[in-house]
Amino acid sequence: MIGYLNGTVHTITPPTLLLEVYGVGYIVYTSFSVTHEVSVGEQLQLYIHEHIREDARELYGFSNQQDLELFTHLISVSGVGPKTGVAALNVASSSHLRSAIINGDASLLQRVPGIGQKTAQRVVLELKERLAKEYGVDTDGDQSYRDDADVIDALVGLGYSVHNVQIVINEMSPDIIGMQNRLKAALQLLSKG
Repeated sequence: MIGYLNGTVHTITPPTLLLEVYGVGYIVYTSFSVTHEVSVGEQLQLYIHEHIREDARELYGFSNQQDLELFTHLISVSGVGPKTGVAALNVASSSHLRSAIINGDASLLQRVPGIGQKTAQRVVLELKERLAKEYGVDTDGDQSYRDDADVIDALVGLGYSVHNVQIVINEMSPDIIGMQNRLKAALQLLSKG
């Protein structure tokens, strides 16, 4: 299995690019955000998901681990294939998609080509608890889990690791209420560490 590829962009033809690694060209499917941010001749590292079928072997590349992880979760749901998983990342960032799923909001997913209402609801149903658990969000609470999901998304978007953010969220007092207050408290704790 290929974990990542690091090479030179040889050709860009969205939704794929040809990445040359030590003289071998790999065709990689990726999101429009990746293909629009790079240019031919540029060095690029992509985290890879290999999709092997009876009649094809395809590579899907992502600029960060969070996108790859969300993609892997999405394609685990029946009715969501790898091309649809990449299309989801063309509609919204992985943090916005993750937050929508955790908050039970299927409407964002319905904007993805290939995902209708039933499939969007299935994605939310199957992934909500898994993503909430993975990101340390308590879905038994009322608003607090939504606030913590937003705090996690914001901090991961700022470059903090999910692991460190989860530790900080767990250390915070439950008396700190509201997303803005919890975000400030989390930033203070992260700056001390």
